[in-house]
Amino acid sequence: MKAIDGLKKDLGAAQAAAREQLTASNTAQAKLSSSESSWRHQKDALEKEVEDLKSRYASYRTLSLLSD
Repeated sequence: MKAIDGLKKDLGAAQAAAREQLTASNTAQAKLSSSESSWRHQKDALEKEVEDLKSRYASYRTLSLLSD
């Protein structure tokens, strides 16, 4: 009887630990997804800025060549 009670106690503890680990895993996954989204937005913004700079430089070069 004591063995069964001990096993039930162990099972309860293992189930609680599994729930905690599942919660931690879900939290980490949500944080990762959020970070990846933020990084994508930052990357897109930087790529747009580079394209804008390239365009401005090309316009400057055209104007510079025309004024020579």
